[in-house]
Amino acid sequence: MALREIRIVGDEILRKKSREVKEVTPRIKELISDMIETLYKEEGVGLAAPQVGVLRRLCIIDVGIEENDPKPTVFINPVIVEMDGEQVGEEGCLSVPEKSCEVRRAEHVIVDAFDEEMNPFTIEAHGLIARCLQHEIDHLDGILYIDRVEEQKLEAEVEAKKEALEKGRIMKVVFMGTPDFAVETLKAIAGAGHDIAAVVTQPDKPRGRSGALMFSAVKEEAVNLGIECIFTA
Repeated sequence: MALREIRIVGDEILRKKSREVKEVTPRIKELISDMIETLYKEEGVGLAAPQVGVLRRLCIIDVGIEENDPKPTVFINPVIVEMDGEQVGEEGCLSVPEKSCEVRRAEHVIVDAFDEEMNPFTIEAHGLIARCLQHEIDHLDGILYIDRVEEQKLEAEVEAKKEALEKGRIMKVVFMGTPDFAVETLKAIAGAGHDIAAVVTQPDKPRGRSGALMFSAVKEEAVNLGIECIFTA
């Protein structure tokens, strides 16, 4: 057994999808032993192979899955076959040190996997164990829990915007303007959170002796905001 280096966010291997384990070779057994030792040294509750630089679909979890058995559970080629319910709780990660965030996960999962002898087994889990399984299996697909946080923030923003539109607090706007002074108005409308469907402005025009096409300040701001431009004749 030996300690392995934990890969930290920013390492490209954490963003890659892991390959299935075809058989438990001596190298895989060594990997499992090293991962267990590393997990205990780092005082974590779960560890996935990519976190120690190995792109194999293998993870270990130690949150008391087997009653009165402190031995961590090894999951080879785990697959979530069913998930439902919802729970929100704090998560951290050995690959994202000194940080934690609330993450929304399924409250209940059923996972198919293989053990160290490649015997198939199924586990049904709720609460913390379900959360850990989802977290570690995400690692095998190159997903970090911070990605889930950003994804859920975006979903919440979209839902809030939709609700505000329905209640009339946000206007759906088509902005029309070309002069430079119109830029500040466009910024103010966008800054207030209104939904700007498009910006109607004049087409690009040749300027100077070179005749190079130049676009207006309004178009430039629309492009910066990611808003579609429609050009008048």
